[in-house]
Order: sequence, then C-alpha cells, then structure tokens
Amino acid sequence: MNFIDQILQGSATVSELDEKVKFWHSHDTKNSLQEFLGLSTGEAELWLKSNNSAFNDIVYCRKNHVDIKTYLKEKGK
Repeated sequence: MNFIDQILQGSATVSELDEKVKFWHSHDTKNSLQEFLGLSTGEAELWLKSNNSAFNDIVYCRKNHVDIKTYLKEKGK
C-alpha cells in the first residue's frame, strides 16, 4: 500500500512524509518514489517544485475528490 493510501485509511499522517522518503532512500522497495508515495505524475511535479505543504493540498484533494489544478487555481497558488 502506498503512503497516500495509508493516509486516506488513517494508518499514517502527512507528518510522516520525511520519514517515508528516508525509508525509501535506504530500502529497496522496487518502486519509484512517486509510486511509493502514491503520487500521480502531476502531483509529484507539484510536490517537487514546492515544499511539503503541497503534500497537504494533494491529500486534501484526494480525500475530497477535487482536481488538484482546479483547487490550487481557486486557492490562488
């Protein structure tokens, strides 16, 4: 199960993001970081171009079935 799925199911929190990335770097997960975290290509690009606060926006959109680009446009980002 990827990290975003864990968050959505309540078994992880966004605050664990740095720990998950460190785990990925130190273990052979057989997945790309994008797959390990459960990010789409657009979400991964957004996260990498910004900071970890964008991950909160990504999770919010996933929980609420909102398009991330529309959400960010409305939010003024």
